[in-house]
Amino acid sequence: TYVRVRANKDLGPTENEVAYAYQNNDDQKSSSLSTSSDANFRNKTRLSKNTNMFIGATRSESKNKIDSPTDPRTTHTTLQGLTLDLSSKPSKEFNQRHNYSFFSSKSDGTNTGSTYSGDLNYSFSDRLNSHLGLTYSESKDDTPSSQFKSQTVSTNDNINYRLTSNLSISETISYTKTTTNASEGTAANVGGRSYLRLNTMISYWKTLPFANLTASYALGYTEDNLLREVGRKGGKGIEQSAAVGLGNIDVNPHVGFNASAHLTSIKNLSGDIGGRGYGYEANAFNKSLRKYVQITGVYSKETTASWISVLEERKELYRLSVTSEYFRNTRIRGNAEHVNGFNNITGFTSTATQDLAVEHTRGLLGGALTLTASFNRFTAHTSGVPQKVFSNLYGARYSRPILRTMFWQLSLSRSERTDQATFTNVTSAENSIFLPLRSWLFSLEHLYTLTEDPRRERAENRLMLKASRAFFRVY
Repeated sequence: TYVRVRANKDLGPTENEVAYAYQNNDDQKSSSLSTSSDANFRNKTRLSKNTNMFIGATRSESKNKIDSPTDPRTTHTTLQGLTLDLSSKPSKEFNQRHNYSFFSSKSDGTNTGSTYSGDLNYSFSDRLNSHLGLTYSESKDDTPSSQFKSQTVSTNDNINYRLTSNLSISETISYTKTTTNASEGTAANVGGRSYLRLNTMISYWKTLPFANLTASYALGYTEDNLLREVGRKGGKGIEQSAAVGLGNIDVNPHVGFNASAHLTSIKNLSGDIGGRGYGYEANAFNKSLRKYVQITGVYSKETTASWISVLEERKELYRLSVTSEYFRNTRIRGNAEHVNGFNNITGFTSTATQDLAVEHTRGLLGGALTLTASFNRFTAHTSGVPQKVFSNLYGARYSRPILRTMFWQLSLSRSERTDQATFTNVTSAENSIFLPLRSWLFSLEHLYTLTEDPRRERAENRLMLKASRAFFRVY
């Protein structure tokens, strides 16, 4: 049994929506009974010309009962959530946004949490602007045998000043502090970390005859304090970074190029703080024959080592993308990507992905027909262990009006997924008839789904009659 109700109502400056869904499944073969319900509410209010407020609330409940002679059990899960959002732009120079969210989950244990984030932006002049950001979050996880609490507060503030038409300077201050408290039985463990970063950056940009040049240099101070973390000390350091890029490099009328590179290093002052990193990227794209095909090739390489993750990572990427809309009402997209990686924990990894997608639309017998097909191949080697996944998706959708006010839609789809261990095939057909009548919309929908895997073959038939109505009021 499946029931769904949804209502929309606009009252003055507010937009309101209420939705409720209920589902009941009684499986006689497995002696199981499951029920679930979901309720959602949304409200958007325009408080003034430049101020909007959003409120969203949700509650879901599910119960699952299995009457097995050997393993009878019952589970009950409840989820609740609340979101408040306020955005305002009272003047051309100033805008702000505040968001608060809360969630609660109850099952074998209780998990609750809340998050606040706020942003303030102010432009003192055309050259000088600033940003203040604050985030606070907390969570609590209670089970019959353990308890875990965490709190995090972070701020990110910056001020930017444009010195000339090609040169700007910025100052950024970021601070994050996290505390955790975990207990199991009579044992307790308290941990935490605070991280401070001060950064001054100067940026330069210029349009050259053959490309767009961007360059930047930053100098900063970093301080990392750890609480009760075995084997690490944190510390203090001086951070430097530089970046340069050339965009839309024009060397011939047929091919365009982009290139960029960056370098980062942290000099140790105390503790075990430190790190380094560098990377570069180059890509090419065709400028001629774009009416027929768009081709893009990308190569990038990245190396990072940081005291934060105690990891040294390397990544090398090759990508070729091709898109064409030359054939009428047809879009063809192909992509091939190869990634080589390494870190000092998992070792060497290599992944290769190829995918091809085709979509064609056309008019047929007074209606619209859409045909789609996509093919994906994924291959991975991690520490010498291969993994292969093949996925195919085929689809067809036809819709057209019937009689004077009725509308008919037929959708067919089949997905195939195969890996080294198993396969899953899903075939579905959906037949729908829609009838608008004054402010009401009636629909009769039939859905057939066939799922195949090595263990079983399952067929599902669903017939639904829907009635919906929209309410409007003009002020």
